Amino acid sequence: MKNAFLIIAIIFLAPPFVNILAQNEEGKEDKKLVVGSQLNRILDSRGLELENLKISDIREILKGEKENLIGGTSDLAKFYTLSSLSTIIKKHPNREDLQSDLFSLFRSLKVSKDKPKNWGEYLVDGAGGSLGLITECLLASSGKEMQSKIVDYLLEEDQPDKAKLVLEKAKITGKKAELANLLRQNIEVAKSEEMKNLFRNFIEETPSK
Repeated sequence: MKNAFLIIAIIFLAPPFVNILAQNEEGKEDKKLVVGSQLNRILDSRGLELENLKISDIREILKGEKENLIGGTSDLAKFYTLSSLSTIIKKHPNREDLQSDLFSLFRSLKVSKDKPKNWGEYLVDGAGGSLGLITECLLASSGKEMQSKIVDYLLEEDQPDKAKLVLEKAKITGKKAELANLLRQNIEVAKSEEMKNLFRNFIEETPSK
């Protein structure tokens, strides 16, 4: 009951951040940045326009604006800014070209251990923070080769919390079956029983192709 109340409260009280491409009255997409996002300021400082962002532009923002994008549970402005950029990445027709950049960033980030203190922070924590947003972008952009690299990384690093986040995001991004099939082939390589059990549970709930 407590968790259900928390979810309802977050939905109604927290500022929206998920979808920056809202539908206008004619059914066309409007470019609207989320509340609290600083992406417009970043774009203005670089002489870029939201509607015409190229993959090279996004790559430079990811590399050069980390201090404005990556933060902890309490860094709401950074989270909202990264959320805006993440939505652009996931909808970009050439997002596959960012796979290596996103994978490098994904590897460098850790699961946040911060305890949320208010509704906004609960929202950030529920989405997995900066790592969660980057993971969604990486999976949404990934082809078979990158998916294999992600699985190899999880098996090698033996980080259950990070692996759990990846598996959760695989369900959201439609990559559940692909990762499950790769894990079926490599599960015995996992270094700990905790990781093996995590992968087994994920595999068991995913029909094989």
